[in-house]
Amino acid sequence: MALMRRFPVVGWLCSALLLSLPFRLRYPGGDVYEGEFRQGVPWGKGEIRHTNGREYRGDFVRGQFEGKGRLKDSSGAVDEGDFVNDSFTGHGVATGGRAGPSFAAANG
Repeated sequence: MALMRRFPVVGWLCSALLLSLPFRLRYPGGDVYEGEFRQGVPWGKGEIRHTNGREYRGDFVRGQFEGKGRLKDSSGAVDEGDFVNDSFTGHGVATGGRAGPSFAAANG
């Protein structure tokens, strides 16, 4: 720590190197995140598995589902496509569970 304060370039280099490494984080409740981190939160490509059976694999920004991804909930319903602020936008494909057998949403 003192080395990083005395030589800011060392701190920057260490941070840059850590950003490129894959991480595995187990949250106190048992959920597991594997993927890229930035500014202390999931950011980039990653996957999170919740203890309730919900799973998301795809893009994260500031710790939220953002971009392309695939979300499977505990009922087996799958949303695959675009996500914004942790929510499926409807641009993509949803199958099973609450969506019925399957449907494809318009992409534009």
